[in-house]
Amino acid sequence: MINILEYDEMKLAEDEREIGDIANNIRQEVTNLNQEIKKASLIKLINSQDEIIDNISKDYERLLDVCNELVHITSCIEQSRKKYNKCEEKISDLLDRVKFN
Repeated sequence: MINILEYDEMKLAEDEREIGDIANNIRQEVTNLNQEIKKASLIKLINSQDEIIDNISKDYERLLDVCNELVHITSCIEQSRKKYNKCEEKISDLLDRVKFN
C-alpha cells in the first residue's frame, strides 16, 4: 500500500509570503525604533540611559538576526516547494509510462 503525502502548494506559498511579510515588517519597525533610540541617545537625560541604550541596541541586533532567519526560512520553503513540484512531476511522468493490467 502506498501512503500519499498530502501537499497544498497554495497554502505553502501563502505561508512563505506571510513569513516574508512579517520579517520585512519586523525589520522596518526595528529599524525605526533604532533610529528613535539614536535620537534619544543624543539627549542623555539620565545617567543610566547609556546602559539602556546599549541593551536596546543588543536587542535590535538580535531582532535583525531573527528577521534574517525568517527570510532564510522563506527561502528554504521556496526551494523545498520547487523541489517537491519537480519530484511530483517526475513521479507523474513515470506513472504515465507504466501500463497497469
